[in-house]
Amino acid sequence: SRQLDGMRIRLERSEGALHAYARKSGLMYTSEQGNVAEDKLRQLQASLSASQAARVARQSRYEMVSKSPPESLPDVLSDESLRKYQSQLTALRGEEASLSTTFTPEHSKVRRVQAQIHALESALEQERGAIVGRIYNEYEEGLRRENLLQAEYDAQADLVNEQSAKSVQYNILKREVDSNRDLYEMMLEKVKSAAVVSALRASNIRVVDLAKPPAGPVGRNLKRNALADMMLGGFFGIA
Repeated sequence: SRQLDGMRIRLERSEGALHAYARKSGLMYTSEQGNVAEDKLRQLQASLSASQAARVARQSRYEMVSKSPPESLPDVLSDESLRKYQSQLTALRGEEASLSTTFTPEHSKVRRVQAQIHALESALEQERGAIVGRIYNEYEEGLRRENLLQAEYDAQADLVNEQSAKSVQYNILKREVDSNRDLYEMMLEKVKSAAVVSALRASNIRVVDLAKPPAGPVGRNLKRNALADMMLGGFFGIA
């Protein structure tokens, strides 16, 4: 028991030294495998990888916009509103061609159809420009995000490298705490076992058969004893 008290004090002191060093060095551990800085570095690495993949995809679209006319871009060809504008524009041009065979270009019907065609062409051009601008903006946004994540990742990597040297002393203190805890638990188990053993009492007595209560009171039978005494006395008297 005295050794157990001493080991408990030693364990508390080693745990206090470990926590004090962790606070002083700025180390924060979330599990047995890693600390907070390493966990954050892994998260930044995953985010950076995802951002780089997204930036590569957006860069491909960006380069396609720079080298190809807007009407040939996949984003433009697959846009529902642009297809609707194009269908309306095709119908109006067909109507213009039909009217031109009958009316002069100055006729009100022809001019009205031409105005509608110009309006649709303007809307179509604006929509194409918006799609191209969105592609540019998405690429620029992805590039800025990647650069920010790269800078944060580099700073976090420097912090992890700095804490790696400090973790050496932390691991030494932690091994001492683990060793003291194992010894304390072993001693505690020994004390419990000794307490159980000391509570047992050795005995060589065992029950062979259960006793039965008598039918009546137990005592001397005066009549039988008097008769035996008279017979015994008479025998000795005759002798």
